[in-house]
Amino acid sequence: TVKDAGGGKWEVAGSVTQSGVPDGWKDPLPVYIESQGRTMRIGWLPAFQKETPFQFSLPVKPDKLIANHNEDVLAEVRQ
Repeated sequence: TVKDAGGGKWEVAGSVTQSGVPDGWKDPLPVYIESQGRTMRIGWLPAFQKETPFQFSLPVKPDKLIANHNEDVLAEVRQ
């Protein structure tokens, strides 16, 4: 969810759910936003559980929130 927090701030909240990874998988995921036609990495989310909630504030309204945008950490490899 994205909510106007006032004062030019935006509150972002949600959760990441693991699937297709082995039990016990732990890795920080890069987090990006898309805003005004630009994609920017804003930090890392420690995805150390099957479901990881998150909440943070931003100085711009994101159009989209993306984890692992460029398959930085996760990718499906087929041989």
